[in-house]
Amino acid sequence: MKKISLISSAFLILFVLIILSGVISLFSKTGLYGLKETLVSREFIFAVKFSITTSLISLFLSLIFSIPMAYFLSRVNFPLKQIVESIIDIPIFLPPLITGLSFLILFGGSFGKFIERFGISFLFSPLGVIFAQFIIITPYIERSAEIAFFKVNKRYEFMGKIMGLSDFDVFRKIVFPLSKKGILTGAIVGWSRAMGEFGATLMIAGATRLRTETLPISVYLSVSSGDIKFAAGAGVLMVIVAVLTLFIVRGVIKENAYH
Repeated sequence: MKKISLISSAFLILFVLIILSGVISLFSKTGLYGLKETLVSREFIFAVKFSITTSLISLFLSLIFSIPMAYFLSRVNFPLKQIVESIIDIPIFLPPLITGLSFLILFGGSFGKFIERFGISFLFSPLGVIFAQFIIITPYIERSAEIAFFKVNKRYEFMGKIMGLSDFDVFRKIVFPLSKKGILTGAIVGWSRAMGEFGATLMIAGATRLRTETLPISVYLSVSSGDIKFAAGAGVLMVIVAVLTLFIVRGVIKENAYH
């Protein structure tokens, strides 16, 4: 066992060093002065504000869809259920670039022209950014919520109905409070995923400076134009957001484990 543990720890240390070497190189490229210049630049400030705004809107929309879908799938068995769940999970397993391409074709065709009559335009617009984030993060949040609902003992729901509570009250007063930590974990992961979404956003909304420029798009545009220091500065902020998100999620998971 000692030999196996030694070999296992060697692989663990090696992989941790690989990750750290990439992160350190990102920090070293920008430096404190370069990071300060990036943080106060007009483009960076726009990208941060735009990313936060669109990601929060897409998260809100995703929760509106995910929670009822997750509750239904956790409680009801019906024909072709596995097929429906597989369809919901497609954005998880499909490269975001291909997911975005599919909607680029959809919105670029007759359907897109039809909804444009009502003043709705997803292509190369901020609305397209929100849609791209929404379609990518919803399966993650739905799956997390579904697992949380499934773990709630159905006896509690039965007891609530015996006490005269309506189905809505049972959900609101019993099921949701017992599932909220799992839903919160999914929401945090979903928001982080929305902040880092690139492929689908690029396909649907394009990469226009100061219009559809999220943080990942900003990094892409900066690298394309040879401004590596700006790209590294934006990358540093995204690393910080990712690390903070990981700490929060792990904290929620640990708190769940102790209760």
